Amino acid sequence: LHEMAYIYVTRGDLDGAMKLYQQSLEIKEGLGDLKGKSATLHEMAYIYVTRGDLDGAMKLYQQALQIDEGLGDLQGKSATLANMGIVLFRNGQYGEALKSFVNALVVQERMGARLDAQSVANLLVQFRQALGAEKFDALWGQEIGQPIPGWLAQTDLTPAPSPEGEGKREQPGMTAEQFIAGAIQSAREKRPEAEGYFKEAQRLAADSSAPKEVQELGRVLQRIMLGDKNVDLSGLREEWREMVKKAIHEYDHE
Repeated sequence: LHEMAYIYVTRGDLDGAMKLYQQSLEIKEGLGDLKGKSATLHEMAYIYVTRGDLDGAMKLYQQALQIDEGLGDLQGKSATLANMGIVLFRNGQYGEALKSFVNALVVQERMGARLDAQSVANLLVQFRQALGAEKFDALWGQEIGQPIPGWLAQTDLTPAPSPEGEGKREQPGMTAEQFIAGAIQSAREKRPEAEGYFKEAQRLAADSSAPKEVQELGRVLQRIMLGDKNVDLSGLREEWREMVKKAIHEYDHE
């Protein structure tokens, strides 16, 4: 049911996906499968975010976080904290968002999860860019109470325009390497954020106005995320081909 619901999400049938996730959740609760319950709560929260119900999403993420902490599941906890940070940021709760991101980063560094830590570090960079240095740095001092790391303090602060309307700033996109690494790892580990990566790969592949090499990257990442072990990389530009190989290698040896 869980995997079927994921397919419904990739097809855009959020109502159908939610029904299956709810059935899956009931079964897992009956079995006492807490880890599985947390994973399903993550997926349901993603649908709430997609629909714009940020409060509903936060309630589910908070339930998942309680389960992760009770199980001592550091990987699940870090993923939940990162997702909560994104929702809190979108809700304008910047202090709580910052603490969630920093806590997620601390857990990931403790685990030695380099790729995950890199992704959250990128979110912090984007956070600082969105707020502006002065406001972000003051918020950091207030909420974290420690000096800002050098790698964060030296980031480019050119704001990106937001598609959501005037007066808002959108976080800029990831680098190609971060996107490729995030897409491959999240799919291999069946993480909640895999759906977002998959949708973006679909969008790239279907965008007739995008360069052919970008469309090909989208097609390649879709196939990798669907479990294809023998994807032809010859159509990618050399640097992207090496990034894909590197991401696969790092995941397999992490």
